[in-house]
Amino acid sequence: MSGESNSADFSEAVERRYRDAYVIAATIVGFGDTIKALGIAFGALLLVAALVIATKGVGGVLVALVIAAAAIGAGIVLYFLGIVVAAQGQILKALLDTAVNSSPFLSDSARAGIMTLPSARPPSGGASGDIQASLGPWRCASCGKGNPATVQQCQMCGEARIG
Repeated sequence: MSGESNSADFSEAVERRYRDAYVIAATIVGFGDTIKALGIAFGALLLVAALVIATKGVGGVLVALVIAAAAIGAGIVLYFLGIVVAAQGQILKALLDTAVNSSPFLSDSARAGIMTLPSARPPSGGASGDIQASLGPWRCASCGKGNPATVQQCQMCGEARIG
């Protein structure tokens, strides 16, 4: 009995750890997207300032060109920095997907829920869950072994698929 309790505790702890890590990955992607947006906004703001300076007179044209070049350069650098930061978040998500998928402490439905896969959503329109369950992998009611959708009997104990 205590073995089952430990297994449930492990599963809950692992789920919590992975969910927290996915939040961190999404935050990193958000930072990257923010940096990209700030790069575009900063570059555009400096370009507008360059246009205002250029309209002030002959000496302002040279200053305006320098500011415009700096605006384009700064915008491009910030935009690409944002891409790098967002890519790090996406890489973390991919690594987490691999770790979640291979964790022995998680069931298939827990894996799908943690990775927020579409199949983890409840069926809509009042449809029975049996329809969706029959389309994907299934877990044996007798021994608990996960089985692919293409088999109708458990690969471990031979029990027939229910539903």
